Amino acid sequence: FWTHTRLIQLFLNALQHSVAINSGFRNSGITVGKKGKIIMAVRSTHCLEVPLSHKGQVLVQEEYIDYVVQVANRKIEENRKRIERLVELHASSTTDNLEWLRFEDCLYKWK
Repeated sequence: FWTHTRLIQLFLNALQHSVAINSGFRNSGITVGKKGKIIMAVRSTHCLEVPLSHKGQVLVQEEYIDYVVQVANRKIEENRKRIERLVELHASSTTDNLEWLRFEDCLYKWK
């Protein structure tokens, strides 16, 4: 029974992983820990690392800072849209794909 429970959890995590990838979170993944704990992480690819100062001294012109702020705001907006897609897809995939999920079906499908 424990094994089948783990497989059901793995199936649900795989479903969540698919939803995350389809929502635009390409760095998402599933890992299995040493004790069999299954973890599904949703990670974004958005990143912005821009040194603007060092030891209290500004290294760039104010126009460049304005530009970096605009880029960061676009990334934040895109991330917000991805989160909205994730929520929508998760809601629809849960209701659409889990209606058939009964324990007997999992025993059959996962053997």
